[in-house]
Amino acid sequence: MGLSQGLSKRCFVTKGIKIGILETGMNSPGLAAHGAYTSWFERMLLTTSGRFSYQAYQTYNGEIPSAPDACDAYIISGSSSSVLDADPWIKALSDFLADIPLMQPIVGICFGHQLLHQIFGGKVEKSTKGWGIGVHEYNVALCMDWMNPRFDRVGLLVSHMDQVVQTAPDTTVLAGSDFCPNAITMIGTNILTLQPHPEHTKEFAHELYNTRRARIGNGHVDDAINSLQQPTHEGAVAEWIAQFIAVRV
Repeated sequence: MGLSQGLSKRCFVTKGIKIGILETGMNSPGLAAHGAYTSWFERMLLTTSGRFSYQAYQTYNGEIPSAPDACDAYIISGSSSSVLDADPWIKALSDFLADIPLMQPIVGICFGHQLLHQIFGGKVEKSTKGWGIGVHEYNVALCMDWMNPRFDRVGLLVSHMDQVVQTAPDTTVLAGSDFCPNAITMIGTNILTLQPHPEHTKEFAHELYNTRRARIGNGHVDDAINSLQQPTHEGAVAEWIAQFIAVRV
């Protein structure tokens, strides 16, 4: 399938700023009913103050935008892959992203968060604390002008074992926890990164955690599923992302 043919079926259009969704994986067949990664971000941003159109790129299949200015901004998704892997598509995506912050805003989620820190001089490792799953709460250390509505703490869904253990130079840590100190960060002025998943729903998280019982352990998964009863702040963080992008474009 040619690039233009593949993209035409995965182009989600509203009005305004064009966001390139750099998909770094896809759902397993058992979770496919929850939709493609791009549809998650479209849903997440639908009720925000932003007015966006979306172009999806399957970077894990070698789809890379033709030029940095092919879109007004970029979001890098999460992935079942690790940024520590030596896959050629990860190298190709890293090369593409290296020069974009001089031109367009970038938002990295989970894998994207880690990849951006790795590209710009940070360090990512398998966490000695093990898997982070369920609802995690983060203390907001610094509230920027675009972080409206304002919160001192935010709860969000997570699923990760890799962590940013050393941030890239010129990083501002916006929120973190004892488990994940570098959870929400800004690299320079044009990059926003989040270890948690504001685009996930609790229904998806419940199913995802159940599929990973053999890898994570029944007790840890049960605790994570029980934590889904806690309140979360996906809507507020979606608004932060929308405002971060809008004021820079």
